[in-house]
Amino acid sequence: MMWEEVFNMAINYGLIPVLFVALMVWILRDTKARETKYQAMVDTLHSSLIVVADIQRAIQEIASALTGMNKDITEIKILNETRRRKKEKEKIENE
Repeated sequence: MMWEEVFNMAINYGLIPVLFVALMVWILRDTKARETKYQAMVDTLHSSLIVVADIQRAIQEIASALTGMNKDITEIKILNETRRRKKEKEKIENE
């Protein structure tokens, strides 16, 4: 039935306008399908980007915690060195 209508239109209006309309309809359908796929891809990438941002925040928090721990370790080393020197000094004075 559809082909019969296409042939009738081709006879009435000419083949070129009918082919033009058919091509335009085909392109619009194909574009819609492609756009749907692209939108799904964008949604997936957006979700992945949110996960990456969360990971980046977690890494920054860990780095900050490690920096604080490094400062604490340095302070402990200084205190230990001071105590060691004090004990050595006391030992020398007691001898």
